[in-house]
Amino acid sequence: MLCQSCLLINRRRGTEQFAKEYIQRNYGTVDSSDLGSLISKRKAVRIAKKEVFETYGFWMIIGEKPYNKHYIGSYLYMNGSIRKDRKGGVFMVVIDRKTGAVKERGHGK
Repeated sequence: MLCQSCLLINRRRGTEQFAKEYIQRNYGTVDSSDLGSLISKRKAVRIAKKEVFETYGFWMIIGEKPYNKHYIGSYLYMNGSIRKDRKGGVFMVVIDRKTGAVKERGHGK
């Protein structure tokens, strides 16, 4: 279960460094040398969008564009963004590109 404090708005959350640390902390070391067969980046993004649209609603998620996408090892870490003059949370989703499975998803308050 994802703790809500991890999803509170944090401008650093959209950075590649944060995504890498998050994947390493939750899914172990990220080894890019032996990735094997992965689904395409485009398909992984489609899976992520479908998941968050179905879970949180199209209009909520479309308002969080542009989406930040980071490919860390065999994972896609994707989250929404929010304007600096607004308060609130954004979605995040982690996709395993080896299987196409949604490993984790959440939305801040």
